[in-house]
Amino acid sequence: DLPVTLLSRFDLIFVIRDEPSRERDEAMVEQIFNNWTGRFVSSPFTIEQLRKLVIYARTRLRPVLRRSAMEALKEFFLYLRGRNRGNMTTVAITARQLEALIRLSIAEARMRLSNEVTEEDVARAINLFKASMKSVGAYDEESDTVDTSVIVTGMPSSQAEKYRVLLEFVRERASDEQSRCVKVSEILEYADRKGIPRSEAEQLIERMKRLGEVYEPYPKCLRPINV
Repeated sequence: DLPVTLLSRFDLIFVIRDEPSRERDEAMVEQIFNNWTGRFVSSPFTIEQLRKLVIYARTRLRPVLRRSAMEALKEFFLYLRGRNRGNMTTVAITARQLEALIRLSIAEARMRLSNEVTEEDVARAINLFKASMKSVGAYDEESDTVDTSVIVTGMPSSQAEKYRVLLEFVRERASDEQSRCVKVSEILEYADRKGIPRSEAEQLIERMKRLGEVYEPYPKCLRPINV
């Protein structure tokens, strides 16, 4: 539910979910115990050395893209665009994401303290990009397609279309009589006729209320804000 203007500024977005897992929970418990008892995992670098490495990488290095790295980025961009060709329900990778991939590739080179961006840097940047898209539900691993509309609208294009259909129905029904509202049961019946599963329709209705598109003047009865 973050504003689109804010979300669009991030090159990577990861959704953090606290899902119970015995293996992960045991590791977390051990880490907390180590923190309290002063037993820390040894590191080849001190904090001061890491700080100096970061400062050096940011101030002294200006990595440039090798021709092979540019070709790898171009190939990935065109591949994903091609995967979505002809599918008008999804928004494929855009120039904004391509620029993000370039920045990530440059960052990978800086981490290696290198002034050249290689194909390997691009490969790592692409893996990060895919993991980020998967985290927000915008990457389908099976079909190898990306739907960036999830980031812009908060939902896949297919779901956004269903949201639009239901919202238009509410607005049209509410405009018939200025004093009336639309019963939730009526919306669910309409959703069923449109082939929208009840559980999904209920989620979309809750989203309308959360986004301030509609309000409940009476229980289980909705009225659009702009009617």
